[in-house]
Amino acid sequence: MAYTDADGVKAYLKIPDSETDDDTLIGSLATGAQKIIEAKLGRVFEAASDSARTFDALADTELDEYGWRRNLVFYGADLCSITSIVNGDGTTIASTKYVTLPKNVTPYYGIRLKASSGYAWEYEDDPEDAITITGKWAYSASAPDDIVHATIRLAAYLYKQKDTQQVFEQVLTSPGGVLRMPSKLPTDVIELLEPYRRLTP
Repeated sequence: MAYTDADGVKAYLKIPDSETDDDTLIGSLATGAQKIIEAKLGRVFEAASDSARTFDALADTELDEYGWRRNLVFYGADLCSITSIVNGDGTTIASTKYVTLPKNVTPYYGIRLKASSGYAWEYEDDPEDAITITGKWAYSASAPDDIVHATIRLAAYLYKQKDTQQVFEQVLTSPGGVLRMPSKLPTDVIELLEPYRRLTP
């Protein structure tokens, strides 16, 4: 989903709704600003619907202090809500049988099966893609206000540069392709993004 659109950027720039000549350009810049922010931080900040991801029952899990394979970690990915977890043996793990890592705070970076659950992460034929977690794979269900404002601010900045000799020196590679961006982002955008940098647990 989009963190903002042409209307949001135009409101920030105080461009009247009646002026529509640059709507397509502004909408494109809003999309580009979102991609720049996601590439810069390595995170997606909004998920409107559930999706499923699979995990390796060996490579993506860790032994706990008792020698049971109860910890599943997905470093580099954010999960903000869980709909279902299916173990590698086909067992659906009830929400009462696990805790999230971290507890009570999103986004999650892992799942720990409770010692009392009697479960460990398992597989039948192959460990690869054995475990399936369905939920919203993003920092949050809807983008935080700071991220929305940073996207609007960056899109407005890019729009104002269209008539200048701004040199685009940085190149970022993201799932959406290669992005060219100004050699330096506006200071206020950087400050808005800083709290959202991923920290290794």
